[in-house]
Amino acid sequence: MLPKPPACRECVLWGDGLGFTPDELVEDAPVLVLAQAPGADEEAGMRVVGHEYAGRRRVPVKEPNPQGPAPLIGETGFQMVQDFFPLAGLERGSVSLANVLKCRQIVAGKRTNDLPTGKTLGLAVAHCTRAHLRIPAGTQLIVAMGALAAEWTGCPGSVHLWRGFCYPLREGAR
Repeated sequence: MLPKPPACRECVLWGDGLGFTPDELVEDAPVLVLAQAPGADEEAGMRVVGHEYAGRRRVPVKEPNPQGPAPLIGETGFQMVQDFFPLAGLERGSVSLANVLKCRQIVAGKRTNDLPTGKTLGLAVAHCTRAHLRIPAGTQLIVAMGALAAEWTGCPGSVHLWRGFCYPLREGAR
């Protein structure tokens, strides 16, 4: 687990100062996939590389990610790379990957995948995007994964109404 950089000290999600998940940016990549927040695998630097069965249960096979913590290396990232990138003619190394929030929230002493709510969420998003989120100059398309990512890009209304459609990036998001 990576320590959070000094810029995170002022964030409401500082917690124990651990759990930072940096973005994977490719400067000339035309596509940026923007997710909401890292999960436990992303935070721990564990990449899902396949699945096996334990009885009737399908369980992910994981291995340490050579680069350590990174966005979209868990179950969601595995599915994205295996199922959806080929449909779009994309490969992981040619796409920028980022999260709106760079860490997970700690509740009652435990890290959780639940997003913060209310004022805490607003403060954390404002801090993380200001301190850490950078859209590379070559980005022509941002794929928002989840309501928080869509909201940050300026998606009007519910993300469900926009699934599969394009809308312009809000002013000042770059």
